[in-house]
Amino acid sequence: SALERVAEDLQQDISNETRRLPDVAEQIELVEVDLNALAIEPDQLSDLQSRHQSIEQSGTILRERSDGLDQAAGNYRDMLPRIRSARGFKRLFGLFTFIALLAAVAAGGAWYLLHKMPDAPYAEQLLALLQEYVPTWSDQYIAQLDIAFAVLSASFLLLWLVTRLLGRKVKTLKKHGDTLADQLLAAQAPVPQITQDAAVSDEDTEDSDEAIEAEDIAADAPAAIESSDLDGIRRCRLDIGRTDHLVESTRQQLDNRMLLQQNMQDMLESSISHEQDRLSKASALEGVISNLRDKLDEHKRRIQLREMADELIASAARHISQRFNKDLRELASSTLPLFTEGRYEHLHIDNDLNVRAFSSLKRDFMDLDEISSGTQRQIMLAVRLALSQELVNTTIGGDQFIFLDEPFAFFDETRTRNAMAILPKLSDEIRQIWVVAQTFPDDTQYDRAIVCSRDYESLPPA
Repeated sequence: SALERVAEDLQQDISNETRRLPDVAEQIELVEVDLNALAIEPDQLSDLQSRHQSIEQSGTILRERSDGLDQAAGNYRDMLPRIRSARGFKRLFGLFTFIALLAAVAAGGAWYLLHKMPDAPYAEQLLALLQEYVPTWSDQYIAQLDIAFAVLSASFLLLWLVTRLLGRKVKTLKKHGDTLADQLLAAQAPVPQITQDAAVSDEDTEDSDEAIEAEDIAADAPAAIESSDLDGIRRCRLDIGRTDHLVESTRQQLDNRMLLQQNMQDMLESSISHEQDRLSKASALEGVISNLRDKLDEHKRRIQLREMADELIASAARHISQRFNKDLRELASSTLPLFTEGRYEHLHIDNDLNVRAFSSLKRDFMDLDEISSGTQRQIMLAVRLALSQELVNTTIGGDQFIFLDEPFAFFDETRTRNAMAILPKLSDEIRQIWVVAQTFPDDTQYDRAIVCSRDYESLPPA
C-alpha cells in the first residue's frame, strides 16, 4: 500500500510535469519569434565599427590636410615679401657682380697690354684712348692697374658670393611655395575611404539619410586648380590676393567634406549604438531561451527520474507481491487441506489478489465462484489465518492472539467441529484464538467460554 501511494504520487508528479512541458515549449517559441524578428546578422556590428573607424581615419586625414593647408598658407604669406626682397637684392648684386667682372677684366687686360706688350698695336691704341679720356694719365698709373685688377677681382668674388647666397635664400624660400602647392593638390585629392564607405552605407545601416549623405559626398568633388596658378605659387610669383582666394576656396571645400564626414560618422555611431542595443536585446532573449530550455530539460529530467522511480517501485511492488503471494500460498497450503478434508490442497493468488484453489478431484485450479459457499468459507478462513501468520512473521515478534468473527457462519457442525479442533495446532506464535459465533457444537473443546446476551447487564463468571 505504501508503495502504491508513492507510485500514485509519482504518477501525479509525472502528470503535473508533463502538463508544464507544452507551456514551457510555447514560451520558448514566443521568445524565438521575438529573437528572429530582430534579424541579427553576426558580422553587422563589426562591419559598422570597421566603417566607422575608416571614416574616422578619413576625418583625421581631412583635418590634417586642413591644418597643413593653413600652415602652408601662413608660411607662404610670410615668405612672399621676403622672397621679393631677396630677389631684388639678388638682381642688384648680380648687376654689381657683372660690372665688377667687366671692370676687373678691363683692368687686368689693360695692365697686361701696357705692362707686358707695350709695343703691340692694341697697347698703343689703348694708351692713346687713356691719354685722350684721362687727362691726368701718366705711365706711373700702369703699375697701379694690377692693384685695381686685384681689388675689382676681389669685389667680383664677394659680389658673386653674396649673389649666390641670395639665390640660395630665394631657393629656400621657394620651398614654401612648393609646400603650399602640394597642400592645395593634396586637399583636392579624394579620400577613398569616405567614398567607399558612403557607397555601401545605405545597404548596411538601414538609414535612408545615409544614402543621401553618400550622394552628397560623391557630388562634392572639388574643382581642379588651374596649373598656371599652381605654377605661380611654386615660383612664388602669384599675388597674395589670388593665393588667399585659392586657399580659402580649398579650405571651404575641406570644411564641407569634413562636415559630411562628421555627419556620416555620427550616423554610423547611431547605427552602432542601435545595433549594440539590438545585440544586447538578442543576448537577453537568448539567455531567456537558454533558461527556458534548461527549465524544459529539468522538467524532462524530473519526468525521467519519476518514471524510473515508478518502474523501480512497480518492480519492488511486484517483487513484494510475488514474495507475499508465495509466502501466503505456502502458509495457506499447510492449512487448506486440514479445513477442506484434503479436497483442496493449494492456492493461487495473482497480482490483483484474486484467489483460486487447486481441486484434488479435478486436478485443476478453480475460481471461488465455482466452489460451494461453505467451502469458500473454509478457503477464506485458511487465507485469513495465513495472512495473520505472515503478519506475525514479517512485522511482529513474540506470542500473539487472534480474533475470528463468525468464521463458521456457513459451516455445518462437522466442519465447525473440525475447524475448532485444527485452530490450536496451526501456529506456535498465535497462542490465543478468540472465536465469536452464535453457537458451537456441544462437544466443542475450548479453554474459556464467554456467553453474551442482551438479557445480561454484566457478563456472568466463566
